[in-house]
Amino acid sequence: MILKYNVSNMCDRIFVLTEDHWAEIEKAYPEGELEKCPHILACVYRILCGQNLKRRSGATTITIQSATALKKAGIQIKGVEGVLDEVGFRKRCLSLPIVKLYDQTESRLRNLAMYEVMQEFNSFKCPFGEYLRLMTDLIKEEGDAKHLIDCGVIQNGLCTDKNAFQMWSSLQSDLYFDYNSEEYGDMVSEINKQCKSSLNVMRTEFYQLFCSRPWYVIGVITATIVTVGTCIQAYTSVIGSDKMQPHFPP
Repeated sequence: MILKYNVSNMCDRIFVLTEDHWAEIEKAYPEGELEKCPHILACVYRILCGQNLKRRSGATTITIQSATALKKAGIQIKGVEGVLDEVGFRKRCLSLPIVKLYDQTESRLRNLAMYEVMQEFNSFKCPFGEYLRLMTDLIKEEGDAKHLIDCGVIQNGLCTDKNAFQMWSSLQSDLYFDYNSEEYGDMVSEINKQCKSSLNVMRTEFYQLFCSRPWYVIGVITATIVTVGTCIQAYTSVIGSDKMQPHFPP
């Protein structure tokens, strides 16, 4: 028999849920409804995919740049409590649900992804598959995994950044998502557009060069003031010495 505790526990072992989501779990399956579900994955899948996702027909496959590449382009990434309907991109900030990594995470993610493919293959509605594609695209190197851990997107219970990277890398094998929703494609296209913006790149480089190193800025300002002051002093000295020379009437 499927119990609410089992459903809640499995959901909480994957994402960090808010109080509202805990309330939704209680309401989603009134007394007697859980017993009708064929598999616990069906219950967990419906909860983790959220209630507010609006998916349209499939669009062409599109990929996103890595997490560190987004950072260099001035795209912020932050982890938020919730499920997959929290994924979004607004004001140069990509929001992703906080995911927990531990020994069984990979197998649970694989099971949910394969359940989705079997149930939703003909409807072009694969939000869980899109989430896995997004994460595996973001994590191309160990540094990408570290950045997402630092951003609070990943709670790493696998000891090292390398282990976290290897887990996401292994998820790319045997999982095939040949299409994505138009909504997902629009979001990724907008992020890629922001990454190519020269204004964003210059803004980020300026911030990293000056704003993130205040002592460097103070040194530059001090050196500039001293240089300008020296030039002014030298100029006034020359002018002053010229005025001190004797002047003879013509």
